[in-house]
Amino acid sequence: MVKAPTPSREVVTSKQGIQPVKAYTEPTRGPFSLLRRTFLPNWIDQGTLVEVDKMLIRSLLEAAASTVRLDEDWYLNLYPDVVDAIKNGLFENAKHHYVKFGYFEDRFPYPILVDETFYKTANKDIADSIRNGTMKSCQWHFDHYGFKEGRLPYEGWRLTNYG
Repeated sequence: MVKAPTPSREVVTSKQGIQPVKAYTEPTRGPFSLLRRTFLPNWIDQGTLVEVDKMLIRSLLEAAASTVRLDEDWYLNLYPDVVDAIKNGLFENAKHHYVKFGYFEDRFPYPILVDETFYKTANKDIADSIRNGTMKSCQWHFDHYGFKEGRLPYEGWRLTNYG
C-alpha cells in the first residue's frame, strides 16, 4: 500500500484505456462525507491511495445522490438553467439533473440554514472576518464558499438531514 500526501481532490489517471480515479480519503466532514463513509471500506486509513474505476465511482455517487431529498420548486427557482435544460429535453426533471450533474457541481438540493453560533465557533477564520467587517455573515459565507469547502452549517449536519 502506498502512503500519499493528503490532497483534497481526486486525481484522474489513465491506464490501458481505463480511467481509474485515485481517490484519497479525506476528513469525515462536508457534503461528501456520507458518500465516503458509505463507499470507502473501513480498512482504508487516512492518506491511503485507492484506485477505483472512474465510471464505477460515478455510478455509486449517483446512486447515493439519488437518496438526497430535493426541494424541486426551490431548486428550479434557484437554478433557471436547469429549467431551460428540462424544457430542452436534456433532463426529465430537477431530481434527474441533480443526480446526474447538480450534486457534482455542488448545487444545493434544498435551503440549508446555518447556525451562526456553531459556524463561528467551528470556523475561527470566518468569525474573525465577520468581526472585522470583511464578511457579511456565516450564512453568506456558507452559501458562497462554505458548502463547497465542506464546512458544516450546524453540528451534526449531513446532506441527508434536510434542513
